[in-house]
Amino acid sequence: MRISSVQAVPRALLCAPLLSVVLLSACDSKPSVPTVASIKLTGPNGPLLLDTSTKLGVSVTGSDGLPFAQTATFTSSDPTTLSVSSDGTLTARHLTAAASPVIITAAVGGKSAVTTVGTYGLDVVGGTYTSAGNPAGYSFTATFRDAGGLTLTSDTDYTVQGPSTFNKGKPLTGTLYAANAVTFHTGTDVPAVSGSYTASIRVGTQSYTKTFTVDASMLLPLPSAAVTLSRSGYSVSGTLPAALQEAFLNVTANGSSVRRSAYFSALPTSGPWTSTLPAGTYATGIFARSYNGSQMGAVVFPDQINRSYADTGTVTVP
Repeated sequence: MRISSVQAVPRALLCAPLLSVVLLSACDSKPSVPTVASIKLTGPNGPLLLDTSTKLGVSVTGSDGLPFAQTATFTSSDPTTLSVSSDGTLTARHLTAAASPVIITAAVGGKSAVTTVGTYGLDVVGGTYTSAGNPAGYSFTATFRDAGGLTLTSDTDYTVQGPSTFNKGKPLTGTLYAANAVTFHTGTDVPAVSGSYTASIRVGTQSYTKTFTVDASMLLPLPSAAVTLSRSGYSVSGTLPAALQEAFLNVTANGSSVRRSAYFSALPTSGPWTSTLPAGTYATGIFARSYNGSQMGAVVFPDQINRSYADTGTVTVP
């Protein structure tokens, strides 16, 4: 019987196909791509002075523990007060509402971080003032708060310098009253002029400035109203301008310190006096404005505040 011979195969060759599969599998695997692990946002140390800018600090860390090279997106909870640009530059435009700092958010890769920022300084906005038979005049609204959140402790003058055609190129002077959170100054003796304005005030040893613009074509129409007075109260009927936020009835007696006022935002309206109105003849008028003055200090200034006034005649209270 013939026995057939079988040639031995080296062990290394038998293992070669298995080894190549393992090597190919290793070559096909890809390293994991880092994702955002955390983001840190650093704001200014304390409130930001009006009309100044500062840049936010942002640090983004990836899941591999290394800096993550991706640009954050910035947003402001109130860009009319404190705006933020795409590169993280903050600009203080108006005073924040009392005890309500603005929330700034930086977001990247599904992660976000926030910081709160307040503002301080002199805040002034301009506008127009209209009344029957007069050209459109100016209207300035001003307030002040220092870095510590304090208002003025004494009456302080401030100046407003406008375009060369405003007030013949000369500055106007107004007074910020310590007893009032916000002060209005209006006049038809100086016509309103469109352009850029700069307000200035000196408080203690520090000077503050605020720039703003006025659009002299933006006019608040006059109220059309009739007023009735009694010793116990008042009533007003008629129509108010559509752009109005607040109106108030002004009642004065010539040669007397007697004065009454009432605030409202729609007509008709009526209400009682807090004390009895003495008998006499009173001059009455309705002031209208595109800003809610009864909430001054609690809400942020808009970029322009316009006012108008309608004389509603004299009323005799028996």
